[in-house]
Amino acid sequence: MTKNKIYITLLLLTFLIIGGWLLLSSDYRKLLYPDQSADINKIEIDSSAVKDIEENIDTIIKWAELYKISPEAIMGVIIAERSLHKSPANQFEEYYVQKVFLEKSDLYLEQLAEATKNKIENKKLTGESEQEFKFRLQHGLIWTIGLCQISIMKSLEIDSLLSLVENRSKRTVKENIKCLMTPNCSIEYCAFELKTIRDNFKSGTGIDISNNNGVLCTLYNTGKVSESISKYNKTKSTPQPNIFGKYVELKSGLLSGKLKQHHDNKANI
Repeated sequence: MTKNKIYITLLLLTFLIIGGWLLLSSDYRKLLYPDQSADINKIEIDSSAVKDIEENIDTIIKWAELYKISPEAIMGVIIAERSLHKSPANQFEEYYVQKVFLEKSDLYLEQLAEATKNKIENKKLTGESEQEFKFRLQHGLIWTIGLCQISIMKSLEIDSLLSLVENRSKRTVKENIKCLMTPNCSIEYCAFELKTIRDNFKSGTGIDISNNNGVLCTLYNTGKVSESISKYNKTKSTPQPNIFGKYVELKSGLLSGKLKQHHDNKANI
């Protein structure tokens, strides 16, 4: 067997073993995501995420300025995604998308996206989570990939809006997958999604969360913007950061420091 085949086989075996256990607990999120009660002070920052931020900081600043959001919010997403969401399942999903989905035809992926969209809507109508193990395992287009870990299905929504802003045709599913695998595209989509969350929350509540990276990144992580707007309008209770948002807040000093260091370096050139 080639090295690639051996690696894929090992990943599949790992995933199946994990899957057997998760079928008993039924919630895929228990493996993919950390315990919300975990002590974030003990979660080490992923050094590769810091390196990626340093290598792409000009791109981060470019898209942050265009969509008028804090660059620290984008940096926070990258740091939190990489530091909190590390498991064999995460690695398998990204590898599978690259090695299997990108080999499929455009027609196959477009039909799969439409079917997945309908099934997600049905899940929501019944009050079920799309993160339930069997469903997530069978619907790879809801998996998250790229530097900012954006769901392929979410990327189609973002691209649909961006195509209007940029006055271009919408990308195909395959083009979106390829796009998400590049830092520039992943960061642009992330920046635009953060902008959309901020704008929608302000429109729905009158509250501007532009400078509240903990809450902004929490809503990016959960996707529960409409629910948060509805809750605020009923209770006037501002959303609280989950572990993802709290981790971003915890690392705010590091993020602002990286930004300052970059500006200082630019000034000295």
